[in-house]
Amino acid sequence: AIGPQRETSLITEETPKHPVSSYGESKAAAEERLLRLQNEIGIDICIIRAPLIYGKGLHKESRLSFFIDKLLDGSFRFIGNGTNFVSLCQVETLIDLIFKLIEASSIGKFKILHIADPIELTLRDLTKIAAKFLKIQAPNKSVPYPLAKLAAIFLDFLSAVTGMKFYLTNERVEEL
Repeated sequence: AIGPQRETSLITEETPKHPVSSYGESKAAAEERLLRLQNEIGIDICIIRAPLIYGKGLHKESRLSFFIDKLLDGSFRFIGNGTNFVSLCQVETLIDLIFKLIEASSIGKFKILHIADPIELTLRDLTKIAAKFLKIQAPNKSVPYPLAKLAAIFLDFLSAVTGMKFYLTNERVEEL
């Protein structure tokens, strides 16, 4: 709902929303609707904003699985220099938070909670860790942001004309 952050400052519940994709816009709209619903019917609502989730049972269609597949097949490329920060959350940590919220007698006033592992990683750091775990060479190839943006615009056009779907879209370039 808040979109990617261009600064290295900590994301808080007060961080302004700035979604850059339809996905992010739909999450922001859902949050607004839940806030109105809480006021209308007077129930406690808590929104959990989670980053990339990892751990046992990772779904094969998740963004993290796609990232791993691209590392394994050698087609991964950084967009830009790879120094953008990435937040992760272990699935067990998320589950623990959900159970604590369920067990709480009352959530209280409308709350938005961010959950993430307490570590700052750049995309380049994450790739090195993943490559080491996968026992492969860490990728180092990158595509300059303007070129990725241009390619995404072309692929969006091609998708509109042919109906074919491409992973690289204008929205994804902005998210990445």
